[in-house]
Amino acid sequence: MDFTSALSAGESINGITSIASEKVGGYATDLDITASGISSDAKSITMFIASGTLGSTYRVEVLVTTDSSQIIEGDGTLFVTDQ
Repeated sequence: MDFTSALSAGESINGITSIASEKVGGYATDLDITASGISSDAKSITMFIASGTLGSTYRVEVLVTTDSSQIIEGDGTLFVTDQ
């Protein structure tokens, strides 16, 4: 998840506070989110997402802290498909 547009000039991510998900519609999630980390440029985070239900849509929320003591929330949508 890229936070570049939410960061001030010279600001960088220094911690991941939380990563959470929910199935759209308010249902409990069945995603497995692991192996998160901060990118080398400290402007985005990486995560490995597994599981989920075919055809379902999920909301993924990430909270990070920055080196200027901000807490920034990023939200994304994930649609599970079988290729």
